[in-house]
Amino acid sequence: MTHNNSPEIDNIYTIVATGNKGIKFLKFHNTSSAFAYYKHYRLNLLTGKKSKFSLDELRQHFSKLNFKQTFNTPIVLHLFYELGHLYLHNLGNIKDDDLLAIELQYCQVTPYVPPKVKGEITLKKLSAPTFDHYENIFNKAYEHLLAGNCYQLNLTLPYQFDLQAPNAENILISKLFKNYANCSAYAHASVIGPLEVMYLSNSPECLFQIKKHSKHFKLWSMPIKGTMPLDSFSQFSKTWEKLTNCKKNEAELFMITDLLRNDLSAIDLPRSRVVKLKAPLIVPGILHQYSLIAVDLGYHINLNDIIKSLFPGGSIMGPPKKKVGNILYELENYTRGLYCGSTIVLYKSILASSINIRSAEVNLKNQTLSYKAGGGITLQSSAQVEFKEMQLKVDSFIDLI
Repeated sequence: MTHNNSPEIDNIYTIVATGNKGIKFLKFHNTSSAFAYYKHYRLNLLTGKKSKFSLDELRQHFSKLNFKQTFNTPIVLHLFYELGHLYLHNLGNIKDDDLLAIELQYCQVTPYVPPKVKGEITLKKLSAPTFDHYENIFNKAYEHLLAGNCYQLNLTLPYQFDLQAPNAENILISKLFKNYANCSAYAHASVIGPLEVMYLSNSPECLFQIKKHSKHFKLWSMPIKGTMPLDSFSQFSKTWEKLTNCKKNEAELFMITDLLRNDLSAIDLPRSRVVKLKAPLIVPGILHQYSLIAVDLGYHINLNDIIKSLFPGGSIMGPPKKKVGNILYELENYTRGLYCGSTIVLYKSILASSINIRSAEVNLKNQTLSYKAGGGITLQSSAQVEFKEMQLKVDSFIDLI
């Protein structure tokens, strides 16, 4: 680990939670390369130059990342939700200007301690879905369920805020990371100066995590399905009993667990196994339930093999994924972007990917914050309950900052 105490202005950097009680957060900085990928080209973020780059080349590029190698310097990959249409063979859903991925390779790593930053943030809601708008889309989604076109689908909508802060970038990052107890396992933040954007995530959800062994590596995924408000830990037992006894939430979790079990098995035709079927997960103001599915893979498997089978995460779509991808594209009619995409971190023993729920995109030029939220719809769902749950997820993040 490199320690650099000289003053510098970071134009591109990433901060990640480590899960380590000693060094809780790491800052990756001093980029050796940085690219943004679109449908027909890639943009060099360090030089500003565009070059032709196909989606096939992007897949080939990902296939060069394998887990035999040691990642002594960090690689951060932000995979945006719209990239999933490539792997679901729904290419017509990708627009020419959709940002599909950002790849950042860093030279330096330093421990990060959230500084005490003066100033407060004021968020003014510019736009948000009304219940009537949500109910209209919900009813159309429900018709697809009734017709048997899908078994579940994760319906989401966007919120837009005006952001007033004297030093928004530093204040937002400081607020996200200042309270370790409120930081989720896959919390991270990236500032991309050339794009004048910051990605801020307090995601608790794991797309995959990898642990190396001598002749193989173990990969596991932890989909979340089931949400209830939790005002205080003293209410945990009562709330957990209510959550686990809810047939609607149970059905969601079981369906997505089965979807993920098949996705993991499809990587290399091994047999995945469900390690945990119902387990509690606490995030600020919310109690979730999740399952844990694991599989053993040989070292011939590369990153593209994993992305091809797992991305986008089943929990933020629904079964069957290809069909649901098309349905959501028509119903939602907006770009999810970072939200419901995944951030992959490859650095030494950290070989992990989030599913970016509880995540925001901040336009540093216009001082706006974009946040999206939603939930799984099944035949047992009601528009009123789902709308309320969506707002709960908005509040969980907004209250944090």
